[in-house]
Amino acid sequence: MFKQRTQEEREEIQRRYGSFIAYLESKDRIAEISKDIIEHYYTDILVNGFKAQVVASSIVAAVRYKYELEIAIKKQN
Repeated sequence: MFKQRTQEEREEIQRRYGSFIAYLESKDRIAEISKDIIEHYYTDILVNGFKAQVVASSIVAAVRYKYELEIAIKKQN
């Protein structure tokens, strides 16, 4: 995908987006967001008979959200 790019361009892409993906997949960040999602869901969504869906930036982030959401659900009940 990046074969046509120079080494300098690849390093810039890595610098610019590599840390952003790490941020989006951060365990601490996902844990805090999951708590907020569950609180919002129970107070505003579920009481009105609706469902919800979570979208993540990667498979790693999706798995972390699932894990953290399950923990947040247990704490909510």
